[in-house]
Amino acid sequence: MVVDNGRLNSKTGDKNILEEFTNYFSSVSQPNTPGADDMHRSFVTEFLDAHSNDLDSAVSFPKINIYSVQECIVALKLRKAAGHDGVTNEHIVHVGSNLSVHLTLNAMLWYAFVPSDFRFGLICPILKDKHGDQTKLNMYRGITLAPAISKLFESVLLAKYADCLQSDNLQFDFKKKLWMWPCSVQSYRICSCLPRES
Repeated sequence: MVVDNGRLNSKTGDKNILEEFTNYFSSVSQPNTPGADDMHRSFVTEFLDAHSNDLDSAVSFPKINIYSVQECIVALKLRKAAGHDGVTNEHIVHVGSNLSVHLTLNAMLWYAFVPSDFRFGLICPILKDKHGDQTKLNMYRGITLAPAISKLFESVLLAKYADCLQSDNLQFDFKKKLWMWPCSVQSYRICSCLPRES
């Protein structure tokens, strides 16, 4: 990243600029619902505790086979930056069919365990407009680089359980086979309800 004349928000020096970005992205990246992680954790724990002794409600998890993992590996986009672990999609793609990822993913499902490293991402500031003022923090947006293996795990789960998942009807981005017309219509409806200035 290039910061104009080594300056950002009147700060100079790599350490000060890094601190400025850290403070900025820490403040804009707060969870929408404080305590949501604890709420979900207690819900899952209570659910598992309530059903662990009930033999009639035993849940059987379909196994993830190597073919479904290979389909998702082939779909990985190459030339993407690595997450905090340094592993790129190329590492996974070029390791070949000897990769026992499907065993790891099956174990994660069976034991209901997700590595804590899957929760972490590396936030990189990206300049929004190369012709704008590079010394202003609001000219940058953050992108999160997640570990490649966690993205693969999400892809496998999505391929396997897509029929069981739902999203909100008001979500217009990051959906297959959806274009922007419904978003434009919804925006028009919202705007038409707003009071007009005279």
